[in-house]
Amino acid sequence: MKKSAAILGLAAALFGCVQAQAAINTIDNVPAATLLLPNFEIGTDPASHTVITVGNRAATETLAHVVLWTDRGVPSASFDVRLPARGVSEIDLSAIFTTGALPQSTAGGFGTCAGTLPPAPLDPVALRNAHTGAASALLAGQCGSTTHGDTVARGYVTIDATSACTALVPGSAGYFVNGGTGIATNANVLWGEVSTTHSGFNTSTGDALVAIEADGANAATTGASYTFYGRRIGSSADNRERLPAVHIGRYTMQDVLFRTSAQVWRDPGNVAPFVCGNPPAGLDTQQVIAFDNREEPSVSQSAAMLPLATQSVRLDDPAQAAVPFTLGFIYYHLDLATAAPPFGNANQGYVTLTYRALSGEESKASGWTGLGLSGGILPITIEQCSDGIDNDGDGLIDFPNDPGCVDSHGVEAAPCSDGIDNDGDLLIDYPNDPECGSAHDITENAIVACDDGIDNDGDGLIDYPNDPQCNFQNDNTENFGQCDDGIDNDGDGLIDFPADPGCTSPSDSSETAPACSDGVDNDGDGLVDFPNDPGCANANSNNEAPACNDGTDNDGDGFTDFPADVGCASASSTNESPACNDGVDNDGDGLTDFPADPVCASPSDTAEQTQCSDGFDNDGDGLIDFPADPGCTALNDTSEQNAPQCGDGIDNDGNGTIDFPQDPGCTTATDAFEGPDCSDGVDNDQDGLIDALDPGCTSPTDVNELSDAVTRACNDGIDNDGDGFTDFPADTGCQGAWDDVEFSPTGGGTLITINPATLPNGTVNFAYPAQALVASGGLAPYTFAVTAGALPPGLTLSPAGAITGIGTAVGTFGFTVTATDANGFSGTRSYTINIVLGAAAVPVPALSTLMLALLTLLVAGAAWFFGNRRIA
Repeated sequence: MKKSAAILGLAAALFGCVQAQAAINTIDNVPAATLLLPNFEIGTDPASHTVITVGNRAATETLAHVVLWTDRGVPSASFDVRLPARGVSEIDLSAIFTTGALPQSTAGGFGTCAGTLPPAPLDPVALRNAHTGAASALLAGQCGSTTHGDTVARGYVTIDATSACTALVPGSAGYFVNGGTGIATNANVLWGEVSTTHSGFNTSTGDALVAIEADGANAATTGASYTFYGRRIGSSADNRERLPAVHIGRYTMQDVLFRTSAQVWRDPGNVAPFVCGNPPAGLDTQQVIAFDNREEPSVSQSAAMLPLATQSVRLDDPAQAAVPFTLGFIYYHLDLATAAPPFGNANQGYVTLTYRALSGEESKASGWTGLGLSGGILPITIEQCSDGIDNDGDGLIDFPNDPGCVDSHGVEAAPCSDGIDNDGDLLIDYPNDPECGSAHDITENAIVACDDGIDNDGDGLIDYPNDPQCNFQNDNTENFGQCDDGIDNDGDGLIDFPADPGCTSPSDSSETAPACSDGVDNDGDGLVDFPNDPGCANANSNNEAPACNDGTDNDGDGFTDFPADVGCASASSTNESPACNDGVDNDGDGLTDFPADPVCASPSDTAEQTQCSDGFDNDGDGLIDFPADPGCTALNDTSEQNAPQCGDGIDNDGNGTIDFPQDPGCTTATDAFEGPDCSDGVDNDQDGLIDALDPGCTSPTDVNELSDAVTRACNDGIDNDGDGFTDFPADTGCQGAWDDVEFSPTGGGTLITINPATLPNGTVNFAYPAQALVASGGLAPYTFAVTAGALPPGLTLSPAGAITGIGTAVGTFGFTVTATDANGFSGTRSYTINIVLGAAAVPVPALSTLMLALLTLLVAGAAWFFGNRRIA
């Protein structure tokens, strides 16, 4: 029975509304200046993965500033993403909360991003703490979210079009300036979407991000108007349209196969981190009303309902929502019950509904808005027992006909909602009394299929808990699922198990065959179903795409598919795990993975084969693999090429000394031969003459082809190895004056010295005074590198020792420079550079021509006056 014409009008308004596109203060999926992800929940299950895709529709590059907000509306972290012209970037929320890894875009043409892009990772522990009700280092040791008793990170995301990289967030000075001239711009160029996949359930849901358009010339987004960030910043300087306050959406809790949850975002205003255990007061609510399919209403809200900036509410859970009907729609009026400046009761919101079956399948829908930005309180009155209406739907009208009416002035209440234990079982009303199928049941001892003593589905099992298809005692169906309902649900002409091959059992919830047994090449690789398609793990798998091309992080290592996941050899690989940890004997040697296969040095190795175990003569010397090829030191050696004799650990020339620097025949560790230079067949000094033909060779045993003995280390008057002894015969590392290496196994080594001892300071945003580091004590040339600490941002050190650049950050920066000579000897020196603010320039006033003329006359007059006085 219909309530009234007013309710009919409400339905027409709610369901007949068609939104205009690309209009301010309407929800439309168009390019925007701000994007909103109203709600996210990121757990620690590696099978679940949430990714945001954000795009730039402009023909020029743009910046997107991403802010993560807690469920109470506290900003926890922010970062920048550069989007090329018409470009797209992915923001992996799951990875951010697991490893802290941020999208790695470059600065491009944005000079302000040179020191910040690509960004460094966030602290994932501090980030998750900030979103799970714990104290966080990101919030100066305070809290910013609600404790739910689990490790799920909850919150929402905003993405703003900006003109510069910044650490600021909405509400910071200079972030928004009216007309889009601050850090944030009014360019409506961003679009985005979000997807969540679960590899364990083979499910995926997705939705567009909420588009928030900017307009600096519209009365609705300027002046005293309430804008999207208006409550946060206290003005309309953001010029962004607000979202509606009134939403409505369908829900179903019709049986145990389905449940509906509402994701509700509300404008929290300006919320700051708080002392843990002492959160700010929650948001109150104007009105939330549930209607059944006959438009019978029930006021289901309390002032404390939906208190957070974002929350996901299960409508089938009495602890979260008091929804008395199993099917219908809910009217959400999200304005504040208590006025708050500067916009009074007005408060924007956004509602998304998620429908889930017990099979794990989900679908999503946005809440409809049909009553504008705000709405009045609906004139709903729960009718009395003398209005001629069957208000509780029990077929009985008013007192004395309806036993739910105590008198003609009361409210019709069925025995399952009258507050009385009518059947004396010490359980009162729905949902506490399992004999009540709903709040409208007219008896508390109703007979239901799972408590009637009958085998209703003929499976030989009777009632709860004996029949597994009964989910609880009050369940009114002993058979659930499309494969036992007598209906051709998938329209293939076959009904239920076992007739429909899409059914694996009578309790199967879907008649549709999984992708891996439906006879269709779903991924277009020319292979159909299990076992022919290697992308199918089994016949019940619902994804034919191989693991390395299915959009899922199957091995939970934070990397998805080829080429991002090193465990994927190609996009067609069926296993994302590295070859040394995938449970497969990839090289067919009878040994599987680390540590069983000696070729695997660790579980993360991506190949069970190396050049020294692959059956090929990789270096063309006629010898294959270890131990046949002497270039292989072990099965897991990655190269068959022989190491240089002066660095291979072998006494190749049989003189009793091994490698550089012990063997005098070795001039460096990369010397290919241990024998003397004058009998190795190589032009060692590159003068075009080899061995006996080189005048630098006095005999075949001469270890050096150099002809100028004066320049040799053992005859140059320098203590080259810093052991306190100079040249032959004083230095025992010298075998003669011709020896070019003073170092010996017992010596102190070459002492490399770097100069200058200190470096000058610099001024931020000015060119640093170029410095040239020089080294001495070894054999030139030298190479220089920073081996500890870091140079000031904007400065670089070249391999030749030049420090140049423009310092972009104020501070004191310590670092260590290592200089390495041609023989591999090295020395270090620690430096400190201070980058300071420059002194402000004091302007010198410019004098006009007239002023100069006046000053000249004044000086001349003074001279004449004083001259006449002296004459007088």
